[in-house]
Amino acid sequence: MRLPLATCRRFGLFVLTWGLAFSPAPQAFAAGPVRNHAPTAPVGLTVNDRVDPLAVDGAPQFGWLPQDIDSGETQSAYQVVVRDGDGTELWNSGKVSSSAQSWTRYGGSALKAGTSYTWRVRTWDHAGAESAFSDPASFGAGLGDDGWSGAQWIRRPATGNDATNEWTAARKIMTVSSGSPVTDARVYVASMGDWEVNVGGHVVQRSSSYEYAGEGYYDVSRLDGITAGQKLPVGVVTHYWNCKCQGRANGPSGSEGPSGLLVKVVVDHEDGTRDLMVSDGSWKVHRYEPQRVDAVTYRNSDSGDRLEYYDATKEMTGWDTAPYDDSSWPAATAIGPHPRPNPVNCASYEGSSSPCAFTHLSALEAHLSQKVVHPVSLLHLPDGTVFADFGKVYAAVPSVRLQDGAAGRQLTFTTSYRRNNSTLTAAVSAGATTLTLAAVGNVHVGDRITVDAPADGYGAGDPETHTVQAVDGTTVTLDSALLRGHAKGSWVENSRAGTSKLDTQGSNMHFYYTEKDGAQTAQPFTYWGWRYLQISDPGENLTTEDISAVVQNTDAAHPATFSSSDATLDSVFELMQRSALQSSQNVFLDTPTREKGQFLGDSIDESFATMSASGERSLTRQAIVAFMNSQARYWNNGALNSVYPNGDAKRDIPDYTEMFPEWVLRYYQTTGDKDLLRQALPVMKNVADYIWGAVDNRGLVADLPGGSGDYQYGIIDWPAPMRYGYVTKGNVNRTVVNALGVGALRSVATAAVALGDTGTRTTYDDRADHLTAAMRDQLRDPGTGAWSDGLDAAGSRIDHFGEHSQSFPVAYGIADPSEYAALGDRISELGMQQGPMTLRTLLEALRITDRPDTLVKILTDPSHDGPAQVLSEGGSFLWEQWTPGCSTSDCTGTQVSQSSSESFSHGWGGAGVNGVLEGVLGLTVTSPGAETVRITPADKGLTAASGTQWTERGEVGVDWHRTRFGVNTKVDIPVNVTATVALPVVAGGMYHVTGQATYLGIKDGKALYQVGSGKSIFHAAAGE
Repeated sequence: MRLPLATCRRFGLFVLTWGLAFSPAPQAFAAGPVRNHAPTAPVGLTVNDRVDPLAVDGAPQFGWLPQDIDSGETQSAYQVVVRDGDGTELWNSGKVSSSAQSWTRYGGSALKAGTSYTWRVRTWDHAGAESAFSDPASFGAGLGDDGWSGAQWIRRPATGNDATNEWTAARKIMTVSSGSPVTDARVYVASMGDWEVNVGGHVVQRSSSYEYAGEGYYDVSRLDGITAGQKLPVGVVTHYWNCKCQGRANGPSGSEGPSGLLVKVVVDHEDGTRDLMVSDGSWKVHRYEPQRVDAVTYRNSDSGDRLEYYDATKEMTGWDTAPYDDSSWPAATAIGPHPRPNPVNCASYEGSSSPCAFTHLSALEAHLSQKVVHPVSLLHLPDGTVFADFGKVYAAVPSVRLQDGAAGRQLTFTTSYRRNNSTLTAAVSAGATTLTLAAVGNVHVGDRITVDAPADGYGAGDPETHTVQAVDGTTVTLDSALLRGHAKGSWVENSRAGTSKLDTQGSNMHFYYTEKDGAQTAQPFTYWGWRYLQISDPGENLTTEDISAVVQNTDAAHPATFSSSDATLDSVFELMQRSALQSSQNVFLDTPTREKGQFLGDSIDESFATMSASGERSLTRQAIVAFMNSQARYWNNGALNSVYPNGDAKRDIPDYTEMFPEWVLRYYQTTGDKDLLRQALPVMKNVADYIWGAVDNRGLVADLPGGSGDYQYGIIDWPAPMRYGYVTKGNVNRTVVNALGVGALRSVATAAVALGDTGTRTTYDDRADHLTAAMRDQLRDPGTGAWSDGLDAAGSRIDHFGEHSQSFPVAYGIADPSEYAALGDRISELGMQQGPMTLRTLLEALRITDRPDTLVKILTDPSHDGPAQVLSEGGSFLWEQWTPGCSTSDCTGTQVSQSSSESFSHGWGGAGVNGVLEGVLGLTVTSPGAETVRITPADKGLTAASGTQWTERGEVGVDWHRTRFGVNTKVDIPVNVTATVALPVVAGGMYHVTGQATYLGIKDGKALYQVGSGKSIFHAAAGE
């Protein structure tokens, strides 16, 4: 098909009800009849978006990927069949006429707790041809609270340091019945804090639950290789610690806690019999001796992590095997069977909140994946120190394999985000062999030293590396002459782990290990964030194969890809993608070292990134429920906790609360999970009512209640320099807070539409309309078109028009589309004047105003604030602000405080990855569960881009290259997805289409096409 772009408007256009210009131009379908092929069996089967989950709470929700070799195919019907372990059919949906393929709810009889089931699905295509059934997939019904078969919560009483930092080993031996072969075996465990399950000397489960009492998680693992008649030793190591820290709650008060362990082991046999072992007072417990607690030190008081002192000479060898003699171990103290009754009075619990006992457990949905990474460089220094650089910051535990350990030898592991550092106190010339440094306390003969190294606030530098030959006072002698001159104040680094507060986020980043004799592996239990590892003299030669980082993050299995004509943009994409993913652990993190708390604002940013760029779903779902719990526990006014769970109980940041409804809606748009949307809608309405309750007689949100200090009435952006002058003092009607309010109200209305609640939709849409009108009338300067930061108490516009005040009205649909061009220009002139926290909103505003050129520029400029500057200054993980340690947005060099504890590992800027996928690659999900998508390649700023993104219906691929006649574009669309492709109209150009496409007309300077599944190619060429 050929459509002359310059003359497309000659066709008679008509407008459909949804406002799309449609043309009767020739369609791009192949001529003549096309043979229909039956679809092949579906693949990618999931339950609750997980593959073969072992514990599903409530009714399972099925998902699959239809398969069909024909182009433009859709699913017209499906059939799901569920069977029990005997093959008996429990539910047959029959043929259901529907295109639904994800979050399809089970409709059969009640499932038995802790029981495994199989299921299969088949589909029908648009012509009614049916597929074969899929290969069977499986799932396990969750235990609920009544499926624990009498298991009791148990604990080991402890006092002093032992209670403050409680490490416990618990064990019992199960005798598996002889005779009938074993068909399945599982272990279910819940605890307060971290735990590890060992069976027969092998780790089978590592998990955690930091939630408040009554909101905790249990996990389940399959036990392989279990045989009839064997002795099955089950051991669990638990780690619980008390603290008023961020990201974890303390256990129940009094006799109900604070620590606790709950275990159920199930072994099923071929003849239908079942062996069962549960936790009770017959279990044996002992302090886990290798973890010393004679010194109890915080890694960081915000996160509450305890420093680990591991003594391998105290290992309880074989404690998790059958022959081990546990006769000296005391019996466990039994708290009582699960679920525990809630005490009448919870006044002594966190914030006097309820529940305050182990009243309820949920199956853990999000799990961790691990990989082993070895150093990119390794130095053996003259004093025996080993120094490893892993090339990037990771959330990981260091691991060192030793072959010739000597009992009692002490090793100190020191990790850091940066190498030890100083600055030149005098300029040096090319040819010089000495340096004068501001500090030399950790500079040693034989160290590798880099002069004019890249650093936070110091720019990319002009680095050259030498070896230290001598240290005399503050003078360092080099082994060879400098190749270039370097200015006074240049940054200098040497091959030791940095120990300043800025190097370490104000954290103690050590691990202490006492060797035993012989071969062993030194490895702490709990992860943190770091890049460099310094090991005190190990007494043997270590290689890069002996040293590793065991890296962990949530188990997202579908990473997006992106490459373009701009190599810096590609690097920025990878930086944002991995920063968000590495910040996604058992919970979303503020940072993996200083504050491991699940902050609401951080979680939302990181979730936006991981859902789109890593295919993550389960951690988001779990986090949404956690913050819903915070409202029920603490906030009668409809607010939410700013960090949850949290050791200091009730705490909020008002504009974090405002973000919650749009987060839920983004999750629903991504997944199509209507069940969670239905569960969340009352909480979303409470948030919207909280906002609406703060609307004043001007019709604007005024001093939204909550927060304190710099967060009172709203955080806007953080740290404070990232506000770039946005006025908060005396700002009663803040533009950012009001824009977020509109977003929350609209999100509630949209959710109500999806759930068929027209009354709620009308109420909250009307409120959003009124707030929007008030904002347009009072917060925008009609003379210049610029949006003020807000109004003062007298109702006057504040005389500051910051970038936040321009981007938020655009991103939240408050600015009129007629303003977009001017606002796009205004934002472009300002450049990067928002912090990583609000980068997502800034890039969305640039996408809406059609300024991909600015979007690319601010992401790739290494000389101004932004992620490319982070890269140029040596960063490998996004930072808390563009220049950590700065008290103003424009500070550099010596103005950077090395005593700041701001973070070099902050995931919230990772949400900028959405700006690249949507605003540059051009891929946007436009209906729940990705039934439809839109592809709009950037028409300026880049020459070419290609990439893939996982959606609930499979992977979408886009590859485009801009030419003088338009944009050559290839798209690859999964079965059962419809894409709208919007390509720029260029004078004198035309598109040749290969594949099936329907031309829809021209709108806003874009030629619109509709394509179905398969590959479609649009080639821009000169018009004829």
